[in-house]
Amino acid sequence: MVKHVVVGIEKGFSKHDNAGELLRLLKDAGVTSLETYVLWRDVEVNEGKYVFDLFDSDLELMEKYGIRWVPFIVIGPWYSTPDWFRNSDKSVTSVCLEHGLPSGNQSIWNPNLKGIIAGFLNAFNNHYSSKMSNIESILVGISGDYGEAIQTVIGNWPGEYHGHRGYWAGDPYAVADFRRSMLYKYDSINRLNEAWGTRYSTLDEVKPFTPLSAPSRRAALDFWLWYKDSMSRWADWWLKTTSSIIKGVDIYLVTGGVDEPEHASLFSEQVKIASKHGVGVRITNEASSFIHNFLITRTVSAASRIYGTYYSTEPAAVVTERGIVGRLFNAISGGAHAFHEYLGNLINFTSESVSPKPAYMRLTSNMGLIGYDYKPVVKVAVAYSQLARVLDGWWFSESNILSLDYVRSIVDFDLVDEYLINDALSNYRFLIIQFPLRTSEHTLIKILDWVRNGGVAIVSSIPMDIDGDSSMFKDALGITEEVTGISRVIFKTNLVNLTGVYSAGRSFRVINDPSITVHALLDYKPSDVKAVVWSRRYGNGYLIGYSGSTSPAPGSWMNESDIYFTLIKNVIYNTELLGPDVEGLSKPYDPIPINGLYPTILNDGTLLVYNSTDSEREINISGTPFKVQPNSIIKIPRV
Repeated sequence: MVKHVVVGIEKGFSKHDNAGELLRLLKDAGVTSLETYVLWRDVEVNEGKYVFDLFDSDLELMEKYGIRWVPFIVIGPWYSTPDWFRNSDKSVTSVCLEHGLPSGNQSIWNPNLKGIIAGFLNAFNNHYSSKMSNIESILVGISGDYGEAIQTVIGNWPGEYHGHRGYWAGDPYAVADFRRSMLYKYDSINRLNEAWGTRYSTLDEVKPFTPLSAPSRRAALDFWLWYKDSMSRWADWWLKTTSSIIKGVDIYLVTGGVDEPEHASLFSEQVKIASKHGVGVRITNEASSFIHNFLITRTVSAASRIYGTYYSTEPAAVVTERGIVGRLFNAISGGAHAFHEYLGNLINFTSESVSPKPAYMRLTSNMGLIGYDYKPVVKVAVAYSQLARVLDGWWFSESNILSLDYVRSIVDFDLVDEYLINDALSNYRFLIIQFPLRTSEHTLIKILDWVRNGGVAIVSSIPMDIDGDSSMFKDALGITEEVTGISRVIFKTNLVNLTGVYSAGRSFRVINDPSITVHALLDYKPSDVKAVVWSRRYGNGYLIGYSGSTSPAPGSWMNESDIYFTLIKNVIYNTELLGPDVEGLSKPYDPIPINGLYPTILNDGTLLVYNSTDSEREINISGTPFKVQPNSIIKIPRV
């Protein structure tokens, strides 16, 4: 549940004469704490000498108004590094593989940083140990441009140092670590050559490379796994060290971006590491679009619930009045522990004046949703593949996002990568495989075992292994490529509430053979639209195959996507169509794809509905009508 509302503000705000008026406004809005950046260079101005005066005066004023502090400790990025360290021989900045040029950010492989970090954390704890009751939580910024647990992306104040989206593993310590890791994995240069298809003579010839320039697919995957594991190990050390020094307060690892391979981040794994140390993750990447925010935070949300820890959300850009309502709904419906916002999005604050913005009013009007104990009930997962991103450069297109927007308006779902699939697929009743899933054989087996044990998978993109072999899932779905076209289908049930049954040529055949119990459910062809739906009993579960478009075509009276989204709705809510042993979800109301309403069911039976439109909407629950005002969230008790 959302317990804390945190507002980010510039350090030293207390020097303004009207700072008290600002804090009163924030307190009235339900804000619980203020976040300020505690940069290494602001505290350890000279080596070994720590000065916290700048933050002490701010904290004193916060205490007066009953608002607590969230210090964001940032060590490593260029703008947080003091000159005395930057100009010393202990400074080792990351180097890009594309140009061989250094950034201004410290390398996560720099062995000189650990002592610096531990010393800083001890100094902070010694200074504020008697004030911990006035500190709501502590954020740790371990890398990246702004403290996120990612690699360099764009740089601070472009021009100050070399920065761009890319791979940052060219410094001497990174190169040495890569060689050690590959030798550990393959034991010898000969075995490495055999795996990669290379002809290295000695280990000294082995250097990091980008996935696109890797000598083979296996080498590309080995590089990325090492790159990602390096950031994960760095986060693990930071969290272990911080939690052993600072006690009695929530601690968050700050991460950001969209889980890009170049970032060296893996949200699901970072949350799992945080959970191991009893701390949380703060994800910084939101803006004003609800569906975009939902998609780029739902893996963190899912992992936090699965691994039993907490998370919070923060925007990475300006948020509009409309956007703040969607952000709040995203946090509440995902089960976030805290909700971060920038002061500039809420209030105009200068030395001359303090005035609320429209977003401030929106936040205060929704404060009734903050603070009660609940968890979202999410039984549907949508799969995506981190390995497909690395090996094929795949990521959600705008058409994919619109398609998922339709799905989200039908049902709440989690976005799960193969790491969550491997650990926790048993948490879900339904799995939607709509996007390219090139992944390990282990993950493919995990999915099929889950179906065999009672899961229901809706498959419109056939999964494959690292080498592109999709035979495992084709066999499971009953697909053969020896025969083309479908001359006759069996219409088992009115699964998608459509009446026409037609024939359509396809590049594969659904085998209607009682021995493998594959049943074609629909073959529908108005004009040039072709779509095929079939089901196969698989152990105690079902595989639902769909061949057709999953891209919405708004305005069309009938197209393949209408079939697809109706299929999802009816499989999830009307599973008696598959068999009496499949339990469907309780339908919160009759959701209509993309009418601007998004439902979430909480574990106390409460229904949350977000109306993202500019028009009033009405929903009917068990004969009772409810009106949902424009750009608002409604909470409906169990009916």
